[in-house]
Amino acid sequence: MTCVRRLQEYLDHHHVHYEVLGHEAAYTAPEIAHTLHVPGKMLAKVVIIKADQRCVMAVLPSNWQIDFARLKASAEVSSCATGHRRGVQGAVS
Repeated sequence: MTCVRRLQEYLDHHHVHYEVLGHEAAYTAPEIAHTLHVPGKMLAKVVIIKADQRCVMAVLPSNWQIDFARLKASAEVSSCATGHRRGVQGAVS
């Protein structure tokens, strides 16, 4: 199951309203927001995090940055960092 499909199923299960928008090729959340002509706070981004030895998805407004200390405390893990593409590719596809 793809990362996008997994997220959609989670949101649907929890009755969260969202809209999936297509856009031109862009590689950062600010570029995508600009392409769609929407403010960054209205666009969600998915960041893959390696928390201890697990890969998890963090979904946040595209104009936010992750506070890793706060994430560690709330997830009750000893370490967390953004996942490298090679290391997380199998976990999200």
